Amino acid sequence: MHRKRNGGCHTYICDGYHRNRGLCRRNTVSEDEVLGHIVGTIQEKLLDPKNVNRLRKELHQQVKTSGGKGNADSIRKKIQTVESKLGKAKRRLVEVDADMLSLVQEQLRELQAKQDQLQADRKTAATPRNRLISDCDRMIEKALDGVTRLQDVVSNGDRKLVRDCLRETVRRVDLWTVQEKRGTRHFYHLQRGVIELFQKNAAPWCRRRR
Repeated sequence: MHRKRNGGCHTYICDGYHRNRGLCRRNTVSEDEVLGHIVGTIQEKLLDPKNVNRLRKELHQQVKTSGGKGNADSIRKKIQTVESKLGKAKRRLVEVDADMLSLVQEQLRELQAKQDQLQADRKTAATPRNRLISDCDRMIEKALDGVTRLQDVVSNGDRKLVRDCLRETVRRVDLWTVQEKRGTRHFYHLQRGVIELFQKNAAPWCRRRR
């Protein structure tokens, strides 16, 4: 759909109508109405007790299967490998020509980031399993609190930041509208829609119809 400013608010118009008015009807819906349904649907699915329990069980299972001495030994070996590569990259830094300097610096940054991640993983592997599970539960509760306040944040927050956040989260929204005729004028109301999140943000239950 095509986003258009209409007075003091924004509306979405059927893209086919925007490109060729003879192709279909205007099919207009307000941005606030669409945004309200998107946020409401995300809240409904993420706060559903069944989905929360599924998330909690999945995270607990990951904790139970990822810890242990064997995993800590594997991480330690990976750290040693990265540290060796870091040493070689640092030596290259003073040897390479100027035109290659940026590439070596980028390699150094990547290796240092990987080293930091492995150090964090080693700390996690050494943490008692019960504590990790408790940390997971606190993380879930914090996330749910944020989802609960999402509608208020969207309504009162910076509109540009809200749009940027949704743009990174929501891959596609398909909308269906119904037409209402009042005298000589036609009004359109949102009937239903499909929200599709980006795969990196989506759980199996995130893609739902409204």
